[in-house]
Amino acid sequence: MSYFKHVESNVKGGVNVELGEKTIIVGPNGSGKSAVQNSLELATRGFVTDLTGRDEVRKESDLFALGDGDELFAQALLDDDTTFRWGTHKSGKSVKKAESEHPCGVAWPVLDIESMLKGNAETQRKWLMQVAGTVNRAGVHAYLTDTDIYDHIAARYSLPEAETLTKVLEVSASSARKTKAQITAAEQTIESMSRGLGAEPSERDLTALRQAVEECEGQVVAHPSAGGQLSLSTVERAQESAVQAFRYTAELQTKLGAAQEQRAQIQVPATAKLIQSLSVTVKLAAELNMQGCVLCGNEVPPDWNNLSAEYDRYLERFAEAQQLDTLIEVLTSQVARAQGQAEDAISSWERLQAEYDAQGPEVAVDNTAALQAVREAQARLSEAEGAVSNWKRVRDERELLKEKKGHYQTIKFLRVAR
Repeated sequence: MSYFKHVESNVKGGVNVELGEKTIIVGPNGSGKSAVQNSLELATRGFVTDLTGRDEVRKESDLFALGDGDELFAQALLDDDTTFRWGTHKSGKSVKKAESEHPCGVAWPVLDIESMLKGNAETQRKWLMQVAGTVNRAGVHAYLTDTDIYDHIAARYSLPEAETLTKVLEVSASSARKTKAQITAAEQTIESMSRGLGAEPSERDLTALRQAVEECEGQVVAHPSAGGQLSLSTVERAQESAVQAFRYTAELQTKLGAAQEQRAQIQVPATAKLIQSLSVTVKLAAELNMQGCVLCGNEVPPDWNNLSAEYDRYLERFAEAQQLDTLIEVLTSQVARAQGQAEDAISSWERLQAEYDAQGPEVAVDNTAALQAVREAQARLSEAEGAVSNWKRVRDERELLKEKKGHYQTIKFLRVAR
């Protein structure tokens, strides 16, 4: 194993030290111990640790505080004379980008372990599997309750088993999170659809309601006319259909206006997509309490928790705006269709009314009560048919929910040992 035999720099007043295969550096505070470490760090990897309370400092303008004069440099020599160099200098008031020479990779085990331990769970798992030694398929199978789905996902990759295991866990975790969100949304949808839903009408109930409509329609007396071709009841039904179509159109227009007014009150900035893409980064920064801004490189970190909460509020507004945009699009289409149907109904009524008027006088017959009975019977039938349709939708949603829960349990097992 190679070792550094010499290090030289102008860090913290200057370093020029001979090193051995096993060198221990001791001394009181201010004697230059950290200067030797910082010099080796700069020479081999272009950063220093524990400067101004920060874990790693790589920015040249920040690092320049370690040196004196108009340049900062560090050089380290291995026992086989392989040389590592790093250096930068001032040009006016600015600090130039560092020039470096790193003939081979150098690991700082303590720093690498510290970085892994401060990372998220996925970063830690990847690192542990890399250093855990040999991982094979039989060993992986030994810890799983079922191996088929693991092998199915693993077949997508041609990697060493440790990396394949990491990939499978990433895929399964992502799928589990998505499916869990879908399950929550489906449960909320079913709860909303089931609220206020009474007992489901049977086919026998529907048959009875249809018969009731036919019986009520049979009570309507035809209006005899001079020509005997068209009755007043036909004209009245056409009139009622036109009125209902007009009312329905007006209701839809009212809903559309309310949705448009509500949407106008939600201001979505032009940077909406940027905020959505940065929200995950901001949440991660808040969880890790990152020192320094991961977005702009500023040394003074923002209040990550407040910024994360602010992004959450933005995202809620974006979601609400998207829902309203979809609703407005649907209502606009429904209004256009309803307006066309209302115009057709009015035209049909006017045509029948003109035809009826042209037939001449007729014997007056009062069908007011009979027609009211027909409308009430039709309303009961329509309500029952709507309930049947709603029940079918609830059952379909429950079946989909059952499938999603089954998939979630199947994918979730990859994280559970026997």
